Amino acid sequence: MFTNDFTYCPLFLNIFSFLKIILRYLRLALPPKKTSSSSSSPSNKTDSSVVPFPTTLREDFCGTAILCSAFTATSALRHAYGVDNDPAIISYAKSHTITSPSDSRVHLRVGDVRSSPESLNIPQVDILVGLNYGICYFQKYRDLIHYLKCAKQGVRQGGIVVVDLFGGRSGSGGNRKIERKFPDFTVSFLFF
Repeated sequence: MFTNDFTYCPLFLNIFSFLKIILRYLRLALPPKKTSSSSSSPSNKTDSSVVPFPTTLREDFCGTAILCSAFTATSALRHAYGVDNDPAIISYAKSHTITSPSDSRVHLRVGDVRSSPESLNIPQVDILVGLNYGICYFQKYRDLIHYLKCAKQGVRQGGIVVVDLFGGRSGSGGNRKIERKFPDFTVSFLFF
């Protein structure tokens, strides 16, 4: 289901269509079924570089943490971590968005997304998202590179980082995929 790709950058017409696709994917990624076959069966072998069922999500620039809430609502096995640098919006999220029983597995942090996962007290996750054009906040190249390095540190082996760069009508490129391969990861750009 997941590859060793470091960054996957879909460019959709708007953030709502992007969230709809992510939520559709999360509903399709069901927990693995328990089997009664013997432990020596080849089907029980796991590849440590593949995350078969994502159980952890980190939402950078989380704002109201709607994606965190939706992620935990899809399975009791899932935990989500939201990070935003604005204490007022985190307070708003806690009082208005994080209200259902499944939201007990949503953990919100006030902090800089460029901080290490350890300093934010967040474990490495299966999926790290920076949506709503959050990475455009970084006006200097070195700040953007620092964020992407921190994002890579925050993702487990076999996990995925999802960011969106821009949108609107100018963001539509007509179903193209561009990949740039590096020694230990691949950057994929999808234009819809």
